[in-house]
Amino acid sequence: MNETQDSQGLLSPFLRNARLKAVAGQIPEKSNVLDLACGSGQLGQHLREGCRYWGVDRTNAVIEETQFHRFFSMDLTNKAEMERLEGELFGSIDVITVIAFLEHIKDYNSFVKSISRLVKKGGLIVGTTPHPRGRKLHDLLSLIGICSREAGEEHEAFLNRDDLVNIEKCSELELILYKTFLFGLNQLFVYKRIA
Repeated sequence: MNETQDSQGLLSPFLRNARLKAVAGQIPEKSNVLDLACGSGQLGQHLREGCRYWGVDRTNAVIEETQFHRFFSMDLTNKAEMERLEGELFGSIDVITVIAFLEHIKDYNSFVKSISRLVKKGGLIVGTTPHPRGRKLHDLLSLIGICSREAGEEHEAFLNRDDLVNIEKCSELELILYKTFLFGLNQLFVYKRIA
């Protein structure tokens, strides 16, 4: 999700902050954090003490005011660019975040499997995704400008709990936390790399 989408619509900033807080609450102190589709890096403002923060986004983020250790401008759906990222960061990442992003990926199972190679054994993948029960409401709110219209148009799928459980079945991950928030319209998930 880019920064424009993150701030479009009256509710978007509120929703963004709720997601950032939910994710940051799952990240231990002094973690090396890789934030995929990071926008301008606002997660960095919510991280615990001693965390090192890397960001990846397809747009050039406004990074002057953030605390990136390093920023990568790349398309996360481009296999060659993901291989380059893996080559640079392999084995050094404690936590990967995917905040409001999986729903924008057609083959989210393969995507999560590929990014799991970037995280250390025992490391975490933490993220959020909207719950399918909110799809009609989101579409309506996007149509009238309360939520980001652009983000709504880019949604490939609304994942449910079973979809998130199935991700662990085709990867070396274990789903260790699942819960809903924002009145059940958003989902928080945490996977742990077990191999």
